[in-house]
Amino acid sequence: MIELERLPDVVYVGRPVNGQEETTVGVFKVMDGGFAQRVPVTFGRASVMTIEIVKGLEPGDEVVMSDSPPMKNLRG
Repeated sequence: MIELERLPDVVYVGRPVNGQEETTVGVFKVMDGGFAQRVPVTFGRASVMTIEIVKGLEPGDEVVMSDSPPMKNLRG
């Protein structure tokens, strides 16, 4: 195994599709009561599978990590 860098005490999540380093995006955080609310989250460094949370989430927070299709494209 080759280790390029070690980042101690980092809050991170699985890297979402729109997860780019050094950006702020809206992420759905699961709130008390089970509903999800969009909150701004600032990302830091990223790997292929994970991305660092610089601001907006705390350890233990739950987020929705799935993408949904745009509603305007759905036909019923």
